[in-house]
Amino acid sequence: MHEIFWEQRLWEKVFTGEYIPVFRRDELSGKTLFNGDIADRTQFISWIDPSDNEEHVRVHQYLLANGEIGASGCPDPKRIVIGQDMYRQIEVEGCSICNGLVAKPAPVP
Repeated sequence: MHEIFWEQRLWEKVFTGEYIPVFRRDELSGKTLFNGDIADRTQFISWIDPSDNEEHVRVHQYLLANGEIGASGCPDPKRIVIGQDMYRQIEVEGCSICNGLVAKPAPVP
């Protein structure tokens, strides 16, 4: 999943305005992350393409009190739609980046 996220330069599309972030869930957290940071908030965000008003990416992130994204410092993709293919995380074998989850295409409903 992470390979697709970076190869397709999806996060950049938020900064260029190609995708508009829409918060699906934004809650207080308090979770201690793997690197010892304490997450202030947990957030699920849809990245919407304004040209078709469809969700193309769904991410999760922990937000620290200073406003930075916790853990890796990048959003964690949970769902990606490219054309007619939807990629989502399933637990099967390790990928080279996230070491535990890989993305498999699934039909878009």
